[in-house]
Amino acid sequence: FFEVEASIKVNQGSFKGVLSPTQRFKTQEELLAFVSSKQAKIGNQEGRITDVQTKEKKTNSPSLFSLSSLQSKVNQLYKATASQTLKAMQGLYEAKLLSYPRTDTPFITENEFAYL
Repeated sequence: FFEVEASIKVNQGSFKGVLSPTQRFKTQEELLAFVSSKQAKIGNQEGRITDVQTKEKKTNSPSLFSLSSLQSKVNQLYKATASQTLKAMQGLYEAKLLSYPRTDTPFITENEFAYL
């Protein structure tokens, strides 16, 4: 599907805007016909913001890695072997840049949180 999205730059910064989260087009031709019907152009142009809606959202932190889950993720991203990942982790641990994963659980208990 296609949708109308804009990168909007203003004096205080920039943000992305979407025409409407539910306004989607099955083909690029449908999208271009819609844009044309609104006498809009694709590309850089000046505009006016007429409505702003903000929503506060909360996002949970990602789960912690166990040794095996970290090795798996590093292999996915960088094609590193488990031993290469372990060696890199050991170096980071010795440089005090990484805590050593000594548990198989991806959660921190209340007691652990108190001393971390």
